[in-house]
Amino acid sequence: MCKVFGQPASPQHCSGAVFIDSPDFYVFLCISFYFIIIYFEIQRGLVVTYICMFTCQADKAVAEEKLEAARPALEEAEAALQTIKPAHISTGK
Repeated sequence: MCKVFGQPASPQHCSGAVFIDSPDFYVFLCISFYFIIIYFEIQRGLVVTYICMFTCQADKAVAEEKLEAARPALEEAEAALQTIKPAHISTGK
């Protein structure tokens, strides 16, 4: 037996035609599709955000590797600058 809200229903309620033909059904359908579209737009935004995040992490890792590779040359240049005396600068003028 078909029931609507727990009560026995007439055959026309069991067929579903009454509900589908009602304006409320179309409003419900439009609102449902609207929320589905919003959900997928949010998901798309999350995917783009994660792609940017992972790309930034990869770029950061590459930059840190290059920085570590350049560190010995930087320390060597700093040590060379420490050996310069004021007399060396005045003779260069």
